[in-house]
Amino acid sequence: MMYLKRLLLDLISNRQTITQQQLDLLTDADWTRVCEMSVSHRIAPLLYWQLKQKTLVVPVSVSDRLQNIYKKSAIKTVKMQAELLKLHQLLSSQQSRYIALKGSYLASVVYPHAALRPMRDIDLLIPKTQLAGVYEQLIKHGYRHPPKYKGSPDNWLKFSKHIPPLLSPTGVIVELHDKVFHPENCPSEDLVADDNFWHRCIVANVAGQQIPFMSPTDLLLHLIMHASYDHRFNNGPLVLTDIAYLIEHCTIDWSLFWQKVQVGNGKDGCSLVLHMVKYYFPEIQIESLDDIGSKGQNLAMDAARFALLMLQDYESRAVHATLSKIKARGIVGKAKWFFSKLFPSRQKMALLFSVNAESWWVYCYYPLRWWQLCKKMFTVLSARTNKSQNRQAEELAALDVWLK
Repeated sequence: MMYLKRLLLDLISNRQTITQQQLDLLTDADWTRVCEMSVSHRIAPLLYWQLKQKTLVVPVSVSDRLQNIYKKSAIKTVKMQAELLKLHQLLSSQQSRYIALKGSYLASVVYPHAALRPMRDIDLLIPKTQLAGVYEQLIKHGYRHPPKYKGSPDNWLKFSKHIPPLLSPTGVIVELHDKVFHPENCPSEDLVADDNFWHRCIVANVAGQQIPFMSPTDLLLHLIMHASYDHRFNNGPLVLTDIAYLIEHCTIDWSLFWQKVQVGNGKDGCSLVLHMVKYYFPEIQIESLDDIGSKGQNLAMDAARFALLMLQDYESRAVHATLSKIKARGIVGKAKWFFSKLFPSRQKMALLFSVNAESWWVYCYYPLRWWQLCKKMFTVLSARTNKSQNRQAEELAALDVWLK
């Protein structure tokens, strides 16, 4: 399995390490697993395109499957772009300030073809003072909360960087953010805390409309923090190509970037991710990149090792994360972690179960919370007997220690 993960990461990158002879040795089962991983992590269109770029031949069934996914991605991209333009017109007509985050810019402006960068949703950053007004406007225009997202917008903002996602009339998920970084995970101050953040924003042409976006330098920091500190790399390897194409296509103010990184404790995480990008895209120029971390870590060696975490099994991510948190803590740390899970605050319970945090009814939901945790812990403890999942959790635990 590790061999197939390394092969897939090499195939979607600019490393010229895979030969036709190596691909010819893969079995049908190997190709099935490679395709499944690429689909799960939204890199199938990129895999299809890179195979063409590298003139590598794969079985017809594999090529046809990847080509079909690429075409579907291109069609969905048109739908997402149309929704972005609709949102732009609506917010502009209300004189609401916003910027489109991450995928909207990367797919429309940075990647060679928009289909190479699939999007799950559209993220918009709104100034905190305007967030409630924008939310009300979208509700008036037919946007609704999907049933699975519970809790009020106010409760969400206490623990998250965005309010509950909205579903547009055309079926696109839209997230309204008032922060860039997750408040519980990020070691650096949020980008919106910088008075110059909004002044650095740019506009770019998308289908004839001038759409506001985050500056490339701020976007680079956002991508890195999101992948490393928010997700511990379980959101997939797209971050590698996101950053590679961003650096190649745009001008990065490296002095400002490293200055922003130094404000918090995120330099090791940033350096690690940039070494990953350098490993898979050797031609990318990155200024002032250290080779040794603050704890003496060998960044180049650890980059290749931790990059494999980006291809962890999608369905088992929560189990891996829980196992790693248990492994990374001492006895006291484990006790505190379990207590926080058993007895979350009333506000967090309101977020989990869509109940008023000020009502005494909130206490009636704690037994349900404990039942859910029992079922989850049964799955987690069962995973400890699985060597592959246990090894994955150990690597995540090592990464947790590394990033602290």
